[in-house]
Amino acid sequence: MIIILPLLLPFTASEKVEIVSEEGKRIVRLIGDVTFQREGLRITCDQATIIGDEIARLYNHVQLEESTTTITAESLYYQINTGVGVFYHSTLKESSLTVQSESLRYDPDLDQIHGYDSVVISDTVNDLLLYGREFVYNLNSGIGRTVGNPTLEILRDTAGPIVAEAETILYYRSGDELRLVDSVRIRDQDLSIRCDLLRYYNRDERGRLFNLEIATTTDRVTGDSGSFWIGDREIESMVITNAKVKREDGDRIDRLNCGKLRLFFSHGSIIKAEAEGNPWGVTTWRNVED
Repeated sequence: MIIILPLLLPFTASEKVEIVSEEGKRIVRLIGDVTFQREGLRITCDQATIIGDEIARLYNHVQLEESTTTITAESLYYQINTGVGVFYHSTLKESSLTVQSESLRYDPDLDQIHGYDSVVISDTVNDLLLYGREFVYNLNSGIGRTVGNPTLEILRDTAGPIVAEAETILYYRSGDELRLVDSVRIRDQDLSIRCDLLRYYNRDERGRLFNLEIATTTDRVTGDSGSFWIGDREIESMVITNAKVKREDGDRIDRLNCGKLRLFFSHGSIIKAEAEGNPWGVTTWRNVED
């Protein structure tokens, strides 16, 4: 939980203090090892300028520490009256989570943080990387949203990452869940998956797909929905409802319609398929000669 408290208290340390009056406003300049501290919150920087009771600007090696949260930045612009703060060229660390962005805005009225431009989020516990142009996270609801060509990477040691892209990526803290919404594209080596919605549960390493299409070098599978499991950091198996399969083998094309299809994968390829009948108990194969 991130809470930026008002900087209404006097600074607690500084090598040099300058107090001047400009245009009727009292301006305090703090230079060298500046520290603000209050109720478990500690902010340090090299320089700070406080303009009346309205604005505080902190510069160079800015660092905020509160409980398990640390924010480092090149500078901080802070509206004292509203409590709104903007960190520039910032890195936020909380437990296993790191958020890097060109700017990070905190709004106490909305109880949310908003990262802008070149946002990179890493989760070392779940081995996840998330990229996007913007990231908004509500501290109260625990729901985050990433937009602007967001990309999710599931990292692994033995191969390249599983890569998923979408129009929007949502994070739900309560269920440790990621949702990829609209124009979802997933790549795992030679395996390509498209769907309208992907729900991925970090702790269980499983997920669900809706209105999906799977493509490999020889196979094309579509279905209403599918549940998949990840083992050893790769897609291991998937169960698809109302599946339609097209498989090419040279000049021959095999087609299959079935109510439920279980697929098994290895290194991004389908190695085994088990088909159950459609709701009327009929499984049909049709071979077509080109």
